[in-house]
Amino acid sequence: KTKDLTLTQQEAYMAYKNGVNISWTHPCVLKDLAPSSCVWKQECKEEPDDEKTCEAHSPLSCFRGVHDGIISDEEVDGVLRLSALLVKHGGDHMEIHNDVKPLIGSVPSVTEKLHSILRSDYALPPIHPVAFRISVSLPSDSNAMYQHAKQATLLKRAVNTTAYMKWEKHFQERYEWSGISLPPLIRNPPFRDPCILMADLEANSTFAFHTSIFLSDGAGENFSGGVSLYADDHISNSNPRNKIQRGVSIDGSRGRVVVSSGGHDNLRCKFPTRTGIRAVLQVWWDCDV
Repeated sequence: KTKDLTLTQQEAYMAYKNGVNISWTHPCVLKDLAPSSCVWKQECKEEPDDEKTCEAHSPLSCFRGVHDGIISDEEVDGVLRLSALLVKHGGDHMEIHNDVKPLIGSVPSVTEKLHSILRSDYALPPIHPVAFRISVSLPSDSNAMYQHAKQATLLKRAVNTTAYMKWEKHFQERYEWSGISLPPLIRNPPFRDPCILMADLEANSTFAFHTSIFLSDGAGENFSGGVSLYADDHISNSNPRNKIQRGVSIDGSRGRVVVSSGGHDNLRCKFPTRTGIRAVLQVWWDCDV
């Protein structure tokens, strides 16, 4: 009962009940990358070891944010139906589509809402979607794929069966090898799904902004693990051998929108999916020329 809670506890409960709606702004960082259509100024400086470091600065503030309560269940189902259609025609879980017409044609309200968030909440100039992907992440243990009883039929159809069979065989072979007592240099290492931090603009110079929509619930509902990690561009994160000291981790919630600028100020990755099926729609945006 909320009446038994303190004022701080009541505020925290209401924030949890109403979902998350939060954003951060920070300086833009684009190290050693060619400026995108959204970046104009690039400054370079000489380092003590005679190496040159370049940083490009946008007139925009760079950002990341999390927004609940914007994408409806019907819209999530529409994206999952599109995923099933793409899979039916041979698509896999990691394919990036440079033609966004199928997405806009199937669920136009989704791209419209994402566009509205970026333009109104983050004051971006005219932008347009340049690519999308419906990413489906499977657990490292095939027995854990359908562990959760609440796996919806649409979510299961987002999995390419042929790709899944290859994936399962691949892991089975790895587990069989890892169980054999061989010298370390010969033994096949156990499977790892590493969290490799990367900026979106490193992948493509048009990926100036990234938006994603979770299509399944995390925290053990449809999947466990699979948390999204965003690392700050901060000196405490400079040693790759150390743990990330500053950043934010975001668990999945069906319909949750996550947005970010694409530079080194938003190095991101995802943790391995432990059980269930993690499905996310990703849409990349660039500024109009």
